Formats: sequence, C-alpha cells, structure tokens
Amino acid sequence: MPRARDPQPLLPNFDKRSYGSLRNGAKDNLHVNYGPGNGSRCSLIGGGESIHSAMVVHSGVRTWERKDVWRNGEIGGEPRESMLGNEVYENLETSQGDGKFVTQCLGYGGMQDPSPEVVAATGNTIYRNIAAYKLYFEYCPFGDLRDAIIRQREAREPFHEGFIWMTFEALAECAVAMDQSNIVHSDITTSNILLSTSDPERFKIWPVPKLADFGSSRIIDEAARRRLTGNDEAMHPYFTPPELTRDSANFDWAVPGLHVTNKTNVWSIGLIICCLMRLQPELP
Repeated sequence: MPRARDPQPLLPNFDKRSYGSLRNGAKDNLHVNYGPGNGSRCSLIGGGESIHSAMVVHSGVRTWERKDVWRNGEIGGEPRESMLGNEVYENLETSQGDGKFVTQCLGYGGMQDPSPEVVAATGNTIYRNIAAYKLYFEYCPFGDLRDAIIRQREAREPFHEGFIWMTFEALAECAVAMDQSNIVHSDITTSNILLSTSDPERFKIWPVPKLADFGSSRIIDEAARRRLTGNDEAMHPYFTPPELTRDSANFDWAVPGLHVTNKTNVWSIGLIICCLMRLQPELP
C-alpha cells in the first residue's frame, strides 16, 4: 500500500499574512493594477486614514437599465451582485459561521448613470459617459484557482488530496447556502474561486477558497427556471451547465428542454473538482 503523501503548500509557498478586517462604507484611493478583467486593487480610506486593501470591481456597463439587476428593481440602488452575494454570506455565517467561503461585498458606490452626449470643447469629438458602478470586495491576496492550477500543472505537482477536499467542502457549503435562498450562481469557474489567507484553526497550510462573482446569479423564479431571463448574462462557455448552455455554443453537454434548479450549482461544483484533479484550468 503506497504511503500517504505529506501535505504540501501550494506553489509558490506564499507568505500567509493576515489582512485583518474591512469597514463598510469606506472610500477607495490609490488604484493599482490587480489582474485581468475589470478588477483593481485599491486601498480603502475612512476618517482620513488608510484602513485596508480591497478589490474594487467596475461593473454595470451593459445592464444599467435592467431592473432585475438591482434590489427591488430600483435602478441605481444596490446592485444584485452585492445583494445576492451577501445573502449567501449571511446564510453561511448564520448556520455554521463559514462566511469565509464567500467573498464578502463590503459596499458599493461610484454610481454613474448614462449621461447625454456632449461635444468636447476641442472639436467635433463626442463623448458619452458609460453607465457603471463600483463594488468593493475583501482582498484575496493569493489570486484565483485557475492560476493555482496552472502553477501546479507547470510544476507537474498534483494538488494534495486534502486541498481538493477542502475546496469541495467550501463549495458544497456555498451550494447549501445558495439553496436556502433559492439562488443559482450561473458562473462558477476556476477564475471565480479566489484564494484568501489561511485559517489558522484548520488547514493552515493552504489558502481558503472563496466563491466570488455573483454578477450572473439570480433567484430561481419561474422565468429563470425556464430560461426566459438572463440569457445574455456573462457565463464562461466551458463552465456553463447543460441547462444554461446557449444553443449557439454547440457543446456536447448541451441538453434542450432542461430547467434551471438548485442542482445547477452542484453540476458546476463537480466540474471544478474535476479541474483540480486533472490539473486543467478548464474542461474539456
């Protein structure tokens, strides 16, 4: 019988610093590059002094006028991504104190609704403000699961089984928390699982995985169940469940006539675990 492999930290061996807590309502300052996409790292300030590092996401460009992406349909109010993400966070905290498995939205702001076109003073160039807003999330210093998979693959070093089980536990608890509020995430990918500082009380050798990006999530009402809404949501084609796969995607797992249910989240989690086991950032 082969000897069990000793636990090893992910590559590279990160300095697991503690970043402390953040305060709601803080304002951002000193933006610096964080990574691909529309995310940036920023420092938060409150009362004139720096509080902490956080991640700020610019969003809402294409969906500003859609009432279903705002709390209670109030355009310019609380974005759905903040509302549903924090609802899952609260469900986790209330049941087992495991809100650590979701990236908490610390606040939102920077609301910029579409403005009329204006002609620049320098000539005939026409400018139009792009509708957007900012979401502030706790900063996860160790990147995302996709990057971790690529590093392990390049090093030809499989993930320790314990880390895979820890990730499965985190995502399974998130699925239960989403089930409590009848939420489907719709975009569970290796890029949307961030890696935060380790839990000193449990698995302290590995960063804690956190489910992120609830921008495509929605309540499973009758319209969502039958795919009558949200068909233009941003979803990674390689991670889209069969019941959400667009007809034009032409993937082998597309099955016509399926309805969106809470099991949709379970399918996505299974795909993530396959990626970890095979050291592939996406499948097939």
